[in-house]
Amino acid sequence: MKIATLTSLKGGVAKTAIGVTEATYLSFFGRVLFIDANPQKDASRKFIYKKDEDGNLVDISSPENCFENIFFGKPVVPLNVKENLDILIATEDFQKVNKVIKDKRNHSILFHKWLRRQKIKEHYDYIVIDTHNTKDAILENFFIASDLLIAPTGANEDEMAGATDAYKLCEKLKNDPDLLNDSDEPYCKAKFVFVGSRLKNGSDGGATKQTKQFLQATKDNPLFIANIYHRNIFEDATEENATIFDIANRSKYSDASYKEYFKRTQEALEAIKQAIDEA
Repeated sequence: MKIATLTSLKGGVAKTAIGVTEATYLSFFGRVLFIDANPQKDASRKFIYKKDEDGNLVDISSPENCFENIFFGKPVVPLNVKENLDILIATEDFQKVNKVIKDKRNHSILFHKWLRRQKIKEHYDYIVIDTHNTKDAILENFFIASDLLIAPTGANEDEMAGATDAYKLCEKLKNDPDLLNDSDEPYCKAKFVFVGSRLKNGSDGGATKQTKQFLQATKDNPLFIANIYHRNIFEDATEENATIFDIANRSKYSDASYKEYFKRTQEALEAIKQAIDEA
């Protein structure tokens, strides 16, 4: 089993969109648990609302489906939302969860210990985690348990800074003398990679100047493993609480430019999958 966590210490970099899309892609190859650890709950909303017999949207989740139960010692029941894809939904009160975690002994490895205690690897091939953009006990727990940390970043300096700050946090956890296991090895062993996110094309379909500069600056950096470009289909999917795979076959996305876009996006998702598999 591999654990991949989407991270950035800046919001608005499409962590959730990439995380949900990658989790869906991974579900074509194995069993996936998606954990929504983002207080905005955007990922949860994509999956927990279904139409009833009258066509009304109803919430099919229950309290047992919430990820906070991992830290509260309560029953944890992942919700199946698609074939090979289960989800643990976001909590309503992150401050409460953080307080509970900090009051416990060895609070930074609670998620790590839960995974081993519940023998989660017997049930899933992948865990994908969408996180928030704040340094806290919740984030530390997911960093420490991960095999791969994936930082989406756009081409501007603020987004790059958010991704870089997440990288620095990972290195800090790896070098924390209080976070060593019984063999004096760091609990945090995660590999760290970056993914170009929401990269923009010009009106003629070519890359904008900022995108070109970003691609030029990162092309020889092995930590940058893929690029995902901006198209309206991501916004369309978000508005419908869906993924791009759910709406890709619609007639409005049938022209050659969208077919090329899907091809490039799938190549990026496959590159991310390979990085997860090799972590």
